[in-house]
Amino acid sequence: MFETRIAETISIVKANENKKKKKDDDEDEEDGEDQKIRIDPKFRIWATTKPDADFPTFIAMNSIKIVCETSQSIKSHMIKNYNLIEKNYFTELDEERMLNLKKLMYGTVLMHTAFYHRSQYNPLGFNKDYKFSNSDFECSKELLKIFVTNSSEAPIVMYQTVLSEIIYGGKMSDYRDEILTSELVGD
Repeated sequence: MFETRIAETISIVKANENKKKKKDDDEDEEDGEDQKIRIDPKFRIWATTKPDADFPTFIAMNSIKIVCETSQSIKSHMIKNYNLIEKNYFTELDEERMLNLKKLMYGTVLMHTAFYHRSQYNPLGFNKDYKFSNSDFECSKELLKIFVTNSSEAPIVMYQTVLSEIIYGGKMSDYRDEILTSELVGD
């Protein structure tokens, strides 16, 4: 039934377009021969389509359009960052160091995601425009592994200092942004 209504609507629209063309071509046509096509005012259609030359422009122009784009949420960005981690990244360490590395890596992924999303809200996010990229995350990831591998305890303070002063804080040129970076890394 749904397909027949779509077909009926498309045929009505095409008939109207053909009628307009025919009327323009043949202006000597009698007024009494016009047929009125009535569409039920309660008629609604939900159509999924891609750009196509055969799709009636009348329907496209008189419709509400919904566009689906990829999600830019914090969750999706965190998943994207976790996918950048190699499969053997956590397996080369003993149990205690691996647990420390996993906890610190979660914090690093969350922090990088927060910086990335915060930079999109200029000037509400940061006072100046800073570009954070995957290379910042890659550098943080490799540095974290070096710190955890070469230390008996989780090197949280040293890692936080390097992140807030060099990797992320090194891009900051505004004093307030430096303070914000130190606070975000410290949390």
